[in-house]
Amino acid sequence: MKLRKVIWSMTIISLMMIVSVSSVAIMVMGQSNDPDLFTYETLGDSYATRATYYYSFINPEPGDTLAGYQTIQLSANYDGYTLYRVRIAVYKDGSRITNYYDLTNQGNNIWTINWNTEGYSDGTGYSLRFVLYRNYYSYSSLYCNDLTINNDGGTTPDPPPSGSEKIAVFFWATDAGTSSLISKYIGYLQDEGYTKFFNFRDSTNVAADCQSVDAYEDSDDTVFVYIIGHGNNDGYHSYTAFRPSGSFVYSNTFRSYMDAWEAPRKCILVESCHSGDWADDFRASPYLAMSTSDETHNSYAYSTLPGEGKFSYYFFYRIRQGYSAVSAFNFASGYVSSPVQNPKIADYSTYSWFVN
Repeated sequence: MKLRKVIWSMTIISLMMIVSVSSVAIMVMGQSNDPDLFTYETLGDSYATRATYYYSFINPEPGDTLAGYQTIQLSANYDGYTLYRVRIAVYKDGSRITNYYDLTNQGNNIWTINWNTEGYSDGTGYSLRFVLYRNYYSYSSLYCNDLTINNDGGTTPDPPPSGSEKIAVFFWATDAGTSSLISKYIGYLQDEGYTKFFNFRDSTNVAADCQSVDAYEDSDDTVFVYIIGHGNNDGYHSYTAFRPSGSFVYSNTFRSYMDAWEAPRKCILVESCHSGDWADDFRASPYLAMSTSDETHNSYAYSTLPGEGKFSYYFFYRIRQGYSAVSAFNFASGYVSSPVQNPKIADYSTYSWFVN
């Protein structure tokens, strides 16, 4: 009889640097009236310009289908200089349905906010409006159109059925993490009911290691994956390296490995520099995917390397207080805004991670 198991597949990839701990908030929220004039636009992948404004959608892209928590990102500046602020609002069939969210003090020219779609009706006709301010009085507007909300795509039972197993999978590089760190996280997960652990140190064959997980887990289980190692991005996908073995794996490739797992609850956390595509490449049911930085920023260490990632420290701190993974993500994001990391999340899971 095949053993039942719950696998938490947390992937933490870290190209981390030593920094002091900071608690600078990631954004300020506010509301005001609509500007007097605006225009509708649908932009593709190319970088666009209006007058001396330069902007490009990073996530989502026009035509995307969204669910759960999503990270909204816009690359924008004014004639090469940082904008005064960026405002974001949600529209449905041309009518504004939310307050404006004011983004300030994001001087890296990549503007980020997390959007919870769970309260929205499924269907089409949604758009995101960005208002770019080069100063208090001067602005320009653009829209990311034709977004679809689908919060009913998950098939995961909530809570898991009786007799299911929780499984945790660790991929880690010895020039980023340590045995004591992984042991600490294993202890945390044991307190959360995890009973099976895969511990892949300096993996030389990620595909084979993932196949060993596949041979163990089944359709009643929950899988959490955590990967920590130095990472980068090739402009299309993020990847992590497991030194000194020299092996590495791309985010889209790892997604294909996890797709083969039968478990209906799958989560991945990637602690890594330039790891944003670990969230983007897992934008599908039943995944909850989190990256500790976006595609263009580093992730930083809590103190020294090899050791613990700054984001992971605050993430697991919040988990230990009894909060869900999404709540812990938002909490940790507030502590990695200086230096800027811009963590990303894609939540297509109907399961409340670390709560059930």
